[in-house]
Amino acid sequence: VNASRQETKLMEECDQLIEIIQQRRQIIGTKIKEGKVVRLRKLAQQIANCKQCIERSTSLISQAEQSLKENDHARFLQTAKNITERVSMATASSQVLIPEINLNDTFDTFALDFTREKKLLECLDYLT
Repeated sequence: VNASRQETKLMEECDQLIEIIQQRRQIIGTKIKEGKVVRLRKLAQQIANCKQCIERSTSLISQAEQSLKENDHARFLQTAKNITERVSMATASSQVLIPEINLNDTFDTFALDFTREKKLLECLDYLT
C-alpha cells in the first residue's frame, strides 16, 4: 500500500513538473513568435523604403533621359537645372534614399540555454 501511494505521489509530482515545463515552453514560444512578427514588420518597412527609393531614382533617371532628348536649348537648360537640383538633394539626403538594412538582426534576446535546467533535472532525487 505504501509503495503504491509513493508511486502515485511520484507520478503526480512528475506531472506537475511536466506541466510547469510546458507552460514555460508556451510562454517562451509566444515571445519568440512576437519577436519574429516585429522583425518581419521591420523588414517589410525596409522593403517598402527600398521600393520608394528605386521609384524616385527611376523617375529621376527618366526625367534626365527626357531632358537629354530636348532640342530647345533654353528648355534644356531649365530642365537640366531642375534635374541637377534634384540630384543634389537626393545625394545630400542619401540616408533617405538608401534606407538602413540590417540583415544581421538576430534573436540574441532569445539565447536559449537549458544546460542548468537539464543538470537540475538529472540531479533530482526525491528519496530522503
